[in-house]
Amino acid sequence: SKTPYDRRDFTIAGFAYGEKLEDVNADIVVIHDLVYEGNPPWPNAVGYQPKDLFKIFTKPRLILTGHYHMALVAKSKDGRLVVNPGSMMRMTIVQKDYKPRCYLYNFDDNEVEPVYFPIEEEVFDDRHIVEPKEKEERLSAFIEKLNMEWDLRLSFRANLETFFKKNKVNKKVEELIWQSLE
Repeated sequence: SKTPYDRRDFTIAGFAYGEKLEDVNADIVVIHDLVYEGNPPWPNAVGYQPKDLFKIFTKPRLILTGHYHMALVAKSKDGRLVVNPGSMMRMTIVQKDYKPRCYLYNFDDNEVEPVYFPIEEEVFDDRHIVEPKEKEERLSAFIEKLNMEWDLRLSFRANLETFFKKNKVNKKVEELIWQSLE
């Protein structure tokens, strides 16, 4: 709600997901919306950069956000903060190296300090994921192998057939390669 909640010596205002953001006379603003730094986290993402929030909200010292699962802390030139704590747990392999956290806020200094949740390391099995660089290396090795030891007078198809026989290539792989050449 845009009406600030008054708690002793500071005020808090909040905005629900999708609610129009507008400046309020409050010390802390809580927003449920996508806030990210840099490039949008996915195509056609609609959200805010911290700099956008600093322009919209000129009075709040702390702008606390939530919706996006990656943590960020940004500080304006005049010392105001945008804090998005991120998710409290790692849900997918994309977050393998992510450290879930919350932040302690010091109202007097307008500073935050991350407090990391205890997590178990190595809970994701990423052995099945082939990195792009590794894929490129495998493809290069395959092509290099194809280029070795073949009679250049033969056709590509003949070279491929010889390669399949000499290297005992799995029939399904062989079929896929032939299909891709059609």
